[in-house]
Amino acid sequence: AGAILGATAVGALKVAQNLMGVLHILFLGLGNIVPVRAARHFHGGGGKALWGYLKRVTALGEAATGAVAAVAAIAPGFWLGLVYGDQYSGYGYLLRWYAVIYLVSFAQLPLLSGLRALEHTRKIFWAYLWVAFFSIIAVYPLIESYKLAGAAVGLLSARLVFVGILFYGLRQSLSGLPRS
Repeated sequence: AGAILGATAVGALKVAQNLMGVLHILFLGLGNIVPVRAARHFHGGGGKALWGYLKRVTALGEAATGAVAAVAAIAPGFWLGLVYGDQYSGYGYLLRWYAVIYLVSFAQLPLLSGLRALEHTRKIFWAYLWVAFFSIIAVYPLIESYKLAGAAVGLLSARLVFVGILFYGLRQSLSGLPRS
């Protein structure tokens, strides 16, 4: 985005990301708890127990993420102006995009935790590889055609691809387990 749109565009993307970045406290905290508990659920009760735990984590985490995202998305220009000054208040639409991006991003945590609990990390590698491939192909046309909105669409699309591949991989891994 910076090479095509310039430093101001990168700054606008970054300030929107920074406001949503408060969610990293939640993401990082749960990133230390969920994988360990996912492994315990799997080893204690099998795939069904793991899946149930991951569904609960997803529901609670998405609710918390959604609450923060909703507050940010309701008056994005206000929040950007309050924190960064009036020069960024016109970029409120980017904060709305980031609210959605962070909702999708949270879904990564339980999916990654489930695959790690199953020790199916190869699927995680492939998900990262596909996202990199998608990004290389999509980034230039999106930004060139749609400017900052294209950058936001690209970020969201990459997250959706990643989460989709992880979800498919986890479901595939769980379906291959013996029934208990």
